[in-house]
Amino acid sequence: LNLLYVALTRAEQGMIVMAPSLSIRNIKGTVARLLYEGIRNSDALKSKWNEAAEEWKSGEWTLSKSANKGDQKPALKLDCYPSSQWREKLVIRQTSKGHFEPRDNEKMQRARYGVHLHAVLSRIKFADEVNEVIQKIVFEGLITKEERPIIEKLVEELLSNPTIASWFTRDWDVRTEVPILIPGGGDNRIDRLMLKNGKATVVDFKTGEHKSEDQKQVAEYMEILKKMNFTDVEGYLLYIKNGDVVSVPPGKVSKGKKNDEKQLGLGF
Repeated sequence: LNLLYVALTRAEQGMIVMAPSLSIRNIKGTVARLLYEGIRNSDALKSKWNEAAEEWKSGEWTLSKSANKGDQKPALKLDCYPSSQWREKLVIRQTSKGHFEPRDNEKMQRARYGVHLHAVLSRIKFADEVNEVIQKIVFEGLITKEERPIIEKLVEELLSNPTIASWFTRDWDVRTEVPILIPGGGDNRIDRLMLKNGKATVVDFKTGEHKSEDQKQVAEYMEILKKMNFTDVEGYLLYIKNGDVVSVPPGKVSKGKKNDEKQLGLGF
């Protein structure tokens, strides 16, 4: 409504507004419907509504004073038009961390591909979306066209693991990068949350080495889901660099003071 107000109150000499016809499906709840109802329900406006043309018109178009040739100022003449290739002045940075390290560094290459794989896996809901998601991150500049075949091969290798492949079937109701409030006041994001018949499965993707804190993090997610009445909860860690899958057993999560007063929720 605020945006519509601004659009309708800034014209100085005339205004043309175009909107989809009411015969189009899913028009309910749109600005087009709002404008139509506003005109038809107003005694002051509906008299100027043309039902056949689906048009409301008021006033006449007139030339502005500035249109008089006598008022026109002389055009600015340019003797030259300097230009240059933007690619010679701008460089698209593919990643931020470690960007200035040597590109032939094997460790750096593995880390970069790990970040890219994490981006792909965090966006994919189902296995048949792999090509579409990779195409999008190429358009976004996250990876280059030359890197795409490598990323595709790495994703294919990960999905060859039956456990990993089972996470990307259409049997699940999938939520990716789910915002979550953690007891104690913190917040985080679940990389992948899968729901089916009252069962919840959490998967967290890691680009680094195995750490004990990783399992504590997933266990905390599992505990929150149990408090949301999911009785059957599983948790996994996927270490992207080597394809290791670690099942996380449910465990006790340390609680801070006044934990019961904190809000728990998932941003579905």
